[in-house]
Amino acid sequence: MCRWIHSAARWMWLPLQLLPVPSDALPSVPGVGIVNPEWTIVMTPEGYSDVAIDQRPGFEGREYLSGEWAAALSYTGGGNPAGPVWFREVWGYPCWTTNSNFIVLDEIGVDNPPTNGQFIRLVSRISNGDVEVTIHYEMVDSVTGIDQGDVPAGNGPPGGSTTSGRYLLRQTYVVENVSGGPLTDVRFFQFLRGLKCGVSLYDDRPYTGAMAAYRYDNTQKGNSRSFHNLTGEVFSHHDIICMHAMDPPAAFECGYYGILGVDDHVVGKPSAGVHLSVEADALDGTDFFDPPQGRWVSGAMAFDFPDLADGASHELSVLLSIRSESTFEASPPEIEILGLEIDGPEYVIDFTEKTGVAVDGYVIWSSKDLQGNFPDDWTQLVVPRYLNVPVPGASRFRVPIDPGVNPRCFFVIQAVVE
Repeated sequence: MCRWIHSAARWMWLPLQLLPVPSDALPSVPGVGIVNPEWTIVMTPEGYSDVAIDQRPGFEGREYLSGEWAAALSYTGGGNPAGPVWFREVWGYPCWTTNSNFIVLDEIGVDNPPTNGQFIRLVSRISNGDVEVTIHYEMVDSVTGIDQGDVPAGNGPPGGSTTSGRYLLRQTYVVENVSGGPLTDVRFFQFLRGLKCGVSLYDDRPYTGAMAAYRYDNTQKGNSRSFHNLTGEVFSHHDIICMHAMDPPAAFECGYYGILGVDDHVVGKPSAGVHLSVEADALDGTDFFDPPQGRWVSGAMAFDFPDLADGASHELSVLLSIRSESTFEASPPEIEILGLEIDGPEYVIDFTEKTGVAVDGYVIWSSKDLQGNFPDDWTQLVVPRYLNVPVPGASRFRVPIDPGVNPRCFFVIQAVVE
């Protein structure tokens, strides 16, 4: 629960707004939403995504990626790149610039044929002068879900799997040599990093469910919490995202994508992780990674293509699947205002959560009037929260007052779970 603080008290629950996009990430923002009934992924023409969101009723907007779904390519010949080159130049969250030299020839548009009978098919095209890459995108209805490998390949039989949600993304890359000469040592990389995932593993066992040919899996798992968008109740979520391939990878790795407590999730290239192994063409075969920090894992697979004569092409398809299990945890939190006063140049707002629901923090928003829509027309304040004041278990915000401005102001205090 949160409260409008003014002369009278009013109670209501409001869902937490998605994080605003920092200016560093603006080149990464434009993208096309590829939609199925359970989730949506926002894709750029380079086959890159930083946003995949839950579409299930009550959980709309909960994010799965804010990590990366990205591809790279290495080869000998043409301009002889020094190593693998990412297709996408600017990545978001964390925001950094890659070594990409690709340009977009065709933005994402409708493919031919335009549908697969149930979902629209889309296509884009990029090039760096040596290769042109045509990327096809489509959601697929598996009806039953598909197996997500759940036991590291090195563990031996019998293995085990979970079953994904019903709908999948299939992404097909067609790499054509346009360099004017042969390209050799062609290697393609697909990279995945889930937002709240804390385990990454590689499983290559053949399972027997739908689309079983896609047997080479990088599976990432994690736990999180959120509010139900309609009721405000707290739910816990166990999410599994999985990259599947039909072709056996020449190399793979599970590892970090930055280190929690060392790297920044907003700006800056992560200092450690599988993305660096991709850039060095040095995926090390780690088939299970469970970091002590509990978060920030990733995975990648590399696939060797045949040598490509000028004008020749090669095709590779990968799938992205998601499984979410959501469990009721608690009734909505209720915030009680203990005190509100003006203390010199600051508003002092004391409050507590009175039901005992475990929350991960609070944010405070302000507005000079109630005419606009929340949260679009409100300002999220960046101010410290003081703990155990004025009494144990309570919290306090001290909000600066704009000098020379009418001090009347409205506030919303909002609990956060993650």
